Amino acid sequence: MKKKLIADSQEQIENTPFYRWINTAILCKGLDQLNASAILNTEALALARQDLQLFLAIISKYNADTIIKTGIICLSENINKSEAKKYSHIWSFDEKNKESMIAVTQWLIIKTSENNLAFAGKHGESGTGYQSMPDDNGKEYYTVIPPLKDPGHYWLTFKWSGTKWEGNDYHIRVLPDYRSFKQSLYTDKGLPCHRLYPHEVQDFDEVALTNGRGALCNIPVGRTDNNPINSKYNGILLINNHPEYPIDRDVLVSFSTDKIIADNKVYDLNKSTLKQFERYPTARWIYQINEGTTHIEIEKTLQMHYGKNTTIASYKLLSASIPIQLIVRPALEQRSYHGETKAGSTGLEKKYFDGTKLVTVGQSQSFHFNGENWQDFPGLTIVSSDGTCIQEPYWHYNVFHPTEADRGQLCSGDKYSPGYIVFQCDQSKPAHHIAYTCEKDARFYSGKNIETVLANEQQRLEGIVKKLDPKLKNDSLAQSLVIALDQFITKREEHKTVIAGYPWFIDWGRDTLLVLRGIIEAELLETSEDIIKEFAKFEENGTLPNIIHGKNAENRDTVDAQLVFAIAVNDYIKKTGNSSILEEVIDGKGRNIKDVIKSIAANYIAGTENGIHMDRETGLIWSPTHFTWMDTNHPAGTPREGYPVEIQVFWYHLLTFMTDQGIHDYTDLATKVKNNFQELYWNGTYLYDNIEATNDTSALNGKKDSAIRPNMLFAVLFGLIAGKKAESVITVTREQLIIPGFIRSLSENTCSTPDFPYQGRYEGGEDEKRKLAYHNGTGWSWLYYTWIDAMIESKGMSKEALEDAHTYFEPLREQLNHGGIGSIAEVCDGDYPHTERGCNMQAWGISEALRVYIKISKGLST
Repeated sequence: MKKKLIADSQEQIENTPFYRWINTAILCKGLDQLNASAILNTEALALARQDLQLFLAIISKYNADTIIKTGIICLSENINKSEAKKYSHIWSFDEKNKESMIAVTQWLIIKTSENNLAFAGKHGESGTGYQSMPDDNGKEYYTVIPPLKDPGHYWLTFKWSGTKWEGNDYHIRVLPDYRSFKQSLYTDKGLPCHRLYPHEVQDFDEVALTNGRGALCNIPVGRTDNNPINSKYNGILLINNHPEYPIDRDVLVSFSTDKIIADNKVYDLNKSTLKQFERYPTARWIYQINEGTTHIEIEKTLQMHYGKNTTIASYKLLSASIPIQLIVRPALEQRSYHGETKAGSTGLEKKYFDGTKLVTVGQSQSFHFNGENWQDFPGLTIVSSDGTCIQEPYWHYNVFHPTEADRGQLCSGDKYSPGYIVFQCDQSKPAHHIAYTCEKDARFYSGKNIETVLANEQQRLEGIVKKLDPKLKNDSLAQSLVIALDQFITKREEHKTVIAGYPWFIDWGRDTLLVLRGIIEAELLETSEDIIKEFAKFEENGTLPNIIHGKNAENRDTVDAQLVFAIAVNDYIKKTGNSSILEEVIDGKGRNIKDVIKSIAANYIAGTENGIHMDRETGLIWSPTHFTWMDTNHPAGTPREGYPVEIQVFWYHLLTFMTDQGIHDYTDLATKVKNNFQELYWNGTYLYDNIEATNDTSALNGKKDSAIRPNMLFAVLFGLIAGKKAESVITVTREQLIIPGFIRSLSENTCSTPDFPYQGRYEGGEDEKRKLAYHNGTGWSWLYYTWIDAMIESKGMSKEALEDAHTYFEPLREQLNHGGIGSIAEVCDGDYPHTERGCNMQAWGISEALRVYIKISKGLST
């Protein structure tokens, strides 16, 4: 019981500065003056001075009548520190470099070392001032801002004692209450639809379409003809030139310039005339021209033909006050997507000109292009449904690529246009189509087949959505995420794989197997089984490939892929309620999935050829340099040689999974691992990220790495720590690492080594800048959702925890409408404004968001 103070008279109390200060704060909460006076007696003020968070929790949790009747001191005994923190957020200058997230119900307590007047307001609006108050020692000052009831982005600044204004704004993100969270999106033909208007479209917003075979259409949403693309990885058609598995893509069609001719005037169809853009079920632009008596509205859509190296552009005149012509001029290249086209000194002008022909395909005029004369390549055919092809060669020289400029790379390239296509547009006519195809049978696209292709894709997407749990049948956010996830699922021989990210990755072992968890949760079980079988075939002596180039799976520099494989198999068994997949034969040697899992465990214990092995003294797993997901090399910015924390968690899971499934009894070893893990990794408030050690050093003698990183979250998820320790890990990672929609890979306050400190910006040259920042402060999307999952697990999946977790999906709504529209970026800057970087479509970001969102939604529904 807290010590009760001798009460002063109410008049004496009300004349104190502290009373006036706290009275102003709680009046803002909605209490009337009469109730405020009744609550704020001497005991209440003493409690507020002693524990401001607890005081604010009481006046938030209880109504005035209860507080007056029961007494604030008695009520304080019913709220522990953990619960008290739910009602307020203490902000200090430790958070100056990030946008801090708070709940719409939370008070904001600002802690500073100097008297000040704090101002806070919503972005684009004026703010309100709040006076600080010193503590009893006069060494620290506190400002209390009542709950900001309108969710959104807020700025915060200070006027210090005297007239000194703070020169910087700081940033707060207010998350909505669970009950007011709006998950619904626009819908179009029964599918979710992301809609953007011109003022919402940003320069680096892009849309990516895929074909289930590793090909890509990836173009900016709103650019001008002078700046048509962002990157060498942009293009209307980037093909996968192998029929069986993903290889590096080739750029064939970079962009097109589209123009309308009406009344002898030329109008560009680009950002200057954009009315709106929509994503799903296709990529759809509506352009509008209003000038004098001229009124035109025209629709453009892009869609890839599933399973084919083909992108279809469709144009439909919606309305026009006068007759119009549509002119489409495609810009072509023929190169690897990692390169650039430079025409001037390489003889390409002549090669490209000689490699272009006007041809008739079916009844359609078409261009045919094979400038590099690749062998066994059918070339690019540009088939128009009813247009006239005009051969008029033109080069776009030195087209600027701002993305590469930002990355310190060669940042311009040349593009070749063989001519243009003219359409006579009429509202009464069906859509005009252009098929950009590298298929041998280009005639397929000369007739009415295109309409069938477009309709089939609509039906395919509807089928994917219908596989979701029935509880999510009306949840358009879940539907949007599962459609986005489908874009990464790709053919690999007779099975499936996952493209790690667009626009530049192909399939990676670790990434595919992590993504598999979301695919399973989305009920895409046939695809899940396909991927499990495909990757089981790659297992050799306890290892799986890290990167796969075509059929080349020699890069096995991964300690976690094979352990995550076992997690995915376990997820599949839990989802289906059937362990028969363990008996599935996966190769000509008669091996099955169970054999693969046995091999992984046995080789980890004995030691793999690439150096992974078990420490005999502790049962923990030793990893070589750069073998975890934090895998940069040359330089290795996060080497993590030794005993990385998450690897021990995954290892423990493998042992318990094999025991539970009767594959092998590892009960004693699992117990040994758990005991040593809990003994060696706990540092009092969180888990060490790694025990650094050479390959012949036991974990008992290694150096403990106290860097605060998100890898410790897996220990909460898989039950190696629980209770107050788990809650402490969640608190530390929330305070140190969480930013909207991402989680920092390293806190600002710690580092593994002085050579690789926190880096707040992921930009500049690769070796000297970006590699060092990649896992040392850069925010990652996929682990943000792992944190949400760990948070609800730490609280026993309680209804309150599920509701809190749901609100953390609010930043996702914003992410889906920017960057890679309808998808999630790989990384962002750790520092505000948290600019998105890396791949603008990352598979494990989408899959983890979907997996955790389904888990929360199903939990709330029950």
